[in-house]
Amino acid sequence: SDITKVEIFDGSTSLGSKTGADLDALNSTGSAAFTFTVDVDVTANKSFQAKVTDAAEKVTTANTGSFSFVYPYYQGVIAADATADEAAVKALTKIIQSKGAKAVTYTANDQKMVFATPASNGKITTITDPNGFNVTDTFAESTVSITGLDGTAQQYYVYVSAPTTVSSFKETFAH
Repeated sequence: SDITKVEIFDGSTSLGSKTGADLDALNSTGSAAFTFTVDVDVTANKSFQAKVTDAAEKVTTANTGSFSFVYPYYQGVIAADATADEAAVKALTKIIQSKGAKAVTYTANDQKMVFATPASNGKITTITDPNGFNVTDTFAESTVSITGLDGTAQQYYVYVSAPTTVSSFKETFAH
């Protein structure tokens, strides 16, 4: 039976649907592939569902994915005389991953290496260099308030090295 409607839900809220001519190619080829684009701000954990209705009014529901909201880690380098304040940290590269050890590669030319983790993840307990040596004591720790995309201020633990010159130097930060 031909598909008459495809609808995407965030909980009980419909994010949009496709009907009629939007489904002609799907029905004519019988292909299971179907692209559906929605624009959603993810500021909390989300679970999405797709509901597909056929010509016999039979509805099939599928969980299409769950997304966990996380505050990002930040990493990068700043000038030797710079301070790792909110603006400097937010200008660094984001790592959008859940809590866990992070291996970061730095290239610096008389610059400070910076790594920032949301305080909710806990402090970094060990920083190791490419040879496996514990270099935690070579990073200064501070706390910086950073306003996230959800508009709330989050405390971050920020770790900053002394100015250095390195190329493709991998540091591993572990909680």
